Amino acid sequence: MVLPNQHGLQRKVVQLLMIEKIQIRGFGANEKLDVEFSPNVTSIVGKSFIGKSWMLRALRWVMRNKPAGDSFINWDSDEAKVRLSIDSEKVIRIRNKNTNSYRLSDKSKSYVAFGNDVPRDIAEFVNVSEINFQTQHTAPFWFCETAGEVSRQLNSIINLEVIDSTLANIASELFDTRAIIKVTEKSLLKAIQEKKELAYVEDLNIELKRVESLQDQYKSNVEKRSRIDANLNLVAEYAYIRENAARQASDGLKVVSIGDSYSKIAVSVENLSKSIEYAQNLKLALENRPPSIRPLEKLKEKTERINIQYDRLDILIESVESKEQKKNRIKQNLTTLKKELEKTVKGRCPLCGAKMQNLGKL
Repeated sequence: MVLPNQHGLQRKVVQLLMIEKIQIRGFGANEKLDVEFSPNVTSIVGKSFIGKSWMLRALRWVMRNKPAGDSFINWDSDEAKVRLSIDSEKVIRIRNKNTNSYRLSDKSKSYVAFGNDVPRDIAEFVNVSEINFQTQHTAPFWFCETAGEVSRQLNSIINLEVIDSTLANIASELFDTRAIIKVTEKSLLKAIQEKKELAYVEDLNIELKRVESLQDQYKSNVEKRSRIDANLNLVAEYAYIRENAARQASDGLKVVSIGDSYSKIAVSVENLSKSIEYAQNLKLALENRPPSIRPLEKLKEKTERINIQYDRLDILIESVESKEQKKNRIKQNLTTLKKELEKTVKGRCPLCGAKMQNLGKL
């Protein structure tokens, strides 16, 4: 099992397994052999040529897939089969004319063995190497081996190649990191210099925000001014109408005064008409006496003129009454407009902000 350490390197965690039992069928001199191992040390003793070495070869065959071929199959058997119990798990190795396979008891599938290779799942499970096996011809101590062989075996134990490769990778990554640091420092200095050169941008941003605020305020004032101009135009229009109405009202008062005079004249005319009627009746009574009625005829003409003036006066009075009604309507409209103007400007000039004193005289 391989785990990363705090520096990102990989280290091996050796998993110690306990071989509990081996069952051999048709392998070499062992046609059938079952051996249970002690949890401490197991010693195998016996006479020569009874299968002690063949048991070690069976262990090596299961764990290392050596030797190759099928010459180790017992001459009285059709196949060689070894079952190895390790920590309650079983590794089963079978070889015959048609089959060359491995199988784990906790997995249903079979693993095909090619040459001297051990299937990956099997090799990771048993976790042993060639150095774990010694035969009767193997030197008991490393002192009997050459320096190169001792180095090779030490390398296979502690995996010096991984350490050398890791150190090389670290050196390469360190070199690359230093190069990246130099490039980053140059970029940082360049960015700092650019920041200093662009320091004025912050002030420009502040000024831009202030200008945008003034622009918004200007747009708002323009809109207010447009509304005020429209209201002032309406006020001017109604003021002009009011002046005309005032002049017309003055003329109407004069007409009314004239009408009062003519009313008095009308009363006189009515009385005079009665007198004329009386005179006409009197004329009929005096037909046989031709008195002079010239004064009466003059009086009649004068009466007719007065009647014409009286008719004109009636027309003028009707016109005055119409003007008076129009004046009242204009006055109401002017009052409404004045209230709207006061609400809009709030008693102050929209242009200079001064308080307006004569607004009520509009």
